[in-house]
Amino acid sequence: MSLKFIKKKTIIKTFGIFFLIWIIFKLLSNDDSINYDQVYTVLTSAVSRPAYDINCDAIFEMNPSEIQKSKELLKKLRDSNGNIKLLNDRNFIFDQKFCPLFRKIRQYDRFELKENSSFPIAYSIVAHKDTEQLERLLRLIYHPQNIYCIHIDSKSSSVFKESIKSIADCFDNVFITSRLENVFYASFDRLQADLNCLNDLFNFKKMINNHQNFINKKYVAWKYFMNLASTEFPLRTSREIKKILRVYNGSNEIEIIKKFSLARIMKKWVAKDNKLYPTNEKKGDPPHNFKIVKGYAYIVISRKFAQYALYDQKTKDLIEWSKDTWSPDEWFWSTLQYNTQHFPESGFKDIANKERIETLSRFAGWGGEYKCKGKWRHGVCVFSVEDLPEMVSRHHFVVNKFLLDFDPISYQCMEKWYLQRERIELPMSMFFYCNFLRDHLNNLNCHNM
Repeated sequence: MSLKFIKKKTIIKTFGIFFLIWIIFKLLSNDDSINYDQVYTVLTSAVSRPAYDINCDAIFEMNPSEIQKSKELLKKLRDSNGNIKLLNDRNFIFDQKFCPLFRKIRQYDRFELKENSSFPIAYSIVAHKDTEQLERLLRLIYHPQNIYCIHIDSKSSSVFKESIKSIADCFDNVFITSRLENVFYASFDRLQADLNCLNDLFNFKKMINNHQNFINKKYVAWKYFMNLASTEFPLRTSREIKKILRVYNGSNEIEIIKKFSLARIMKKWVAKDNKLYPTNEKKGDPPHNFKIVKGYAYIVISRKFAQYALYDQKTKDLIEWSKDTWSPDEWFWSTLQYNTQHFPESGFKDIANKERIETLSRFAGWGGEYKCKGKWRHGVCVFSVEDLPEMVSRHHFVVNKFLLDFDPISYQCMEKWYLQRERIELPMSMFFYCNFLRDHLNNLNCHNM
């Protein structure tokens, strides 16, 4: 690439930024000379990544030439560190008067309010960087009858925090949690982030009048709670998830793994410089004879179970006991589900000869279990174009993980697949879910399925 071309590209980009600033200034000044089409075009380019010239249908059919074309394009897009540049977080910082335009550009108002209103879901999303990644997830899972709590890492940049607030201010059912945690790998704070969202959801009516994050927000009487990371992607639409959860009938979707490294819980861990270190000090037994089992940190739980997890004295004691253990988010929810002597209403029933009861809450390509076509990160596959046929064949609610700075083409194709699925609304049989769940859940509503 010539130096002359690079300079020209830089000049064009700089002009675009100044043009956007000029338009925003004019709008804030209520200047009637601004052309609406110009504003729409500039804001669209600011908050939307241009589509790549790829045939996604051919990708899903594993067409060799289209796969190769995608790989070559990705190679051109990557910098010397192997990363692909995301939209600037600052692009998502705008005055609330632009919210209707933002919602139109990003298609948040694409729903007709029908049956979904009778079964609202509460979501939490944990994120620490990359506004574009979070916004694209929110756009997909958004429905006006649900409610969305976003937890931002306390050590995230001020620009990232401001950009998420700018987005949240455009909705009456999206809010930033009232308390932010310093989240780092395997720390208690990861669990606390979800507990903070749940606490806000249960105290929402009080928070509306007492906290700035809840100004102009609406109360939603949600029935289920689902926690997400911003790097995840939904495999089921809002309508489909609600239909599936009616089958659960108050039961939860939580993984159970009975055998795991006891070093996680039998010794105390201490935090230093955002890392956990083991000590030689042994911990006492878990309170109230809880048997600790492991599982995925990501869950789908009923409102009643969430209330038990947050406010029952036994679970409060377990939370306190967990604070100096390794990655309590990976055993807390599973332990509550497994110990039915404390909360039999969860509907869980153990399978004596099974060491692992898998979850449909999400699919992850773990090392040793999945042949990854993308790249590995913390022992989990970051999916790429050749993984997509496998992803769309899954019955899980969510898949983890996709990274825009690694493969935005895969994300684009998955978005196209998802939005088409949402638009067509094909009939969906509950036979698979009933058949999968009935051996370990008692409360199922599988009549006439």
